[in-house]
Amino acid sequence: MKITATALPSPIKHHVHQVSEIAEHLCAETTILRQEFARMKAVVDTQKERDSGKGEILKGHGVFTRPDVIEALEGCRKKGKEATKPFST
Repeated sequence: MKITATALPSPIKHHVHQVSEIAEHLCAETTILRQEFARMKAVVDTQKERDSGKGEILKGHGVFTRPDVIEALEGCRKKGKEATKPFST
C-alpha cells in the first residue's frame, strides 16, 4: 500500500491496515452470500413453479376424470421430473 510507504505516524498506518482488512473480509463475505442467495433463489423458484403447475390446473375442479385435466396433470408431472433432476454445485 502507498500509505505504508509514507511518513504517517505508526498508529495511523495500523488503523488503515485494519480498515483495509475489514473491507476485504466484507467483500468476500458479500460475494459468498450472493452466491448462496442465488442458489436458494433457484430452489425456491423451482418450488414455486411446481406449486403453480398442478395447483392451478386442479383449482375449481371437483372431478378429475376430464381428459383435458388429466393431460395437463401429466404435463406437470413430466415438468416436475425434469425439475427435480440433481444439479451440480
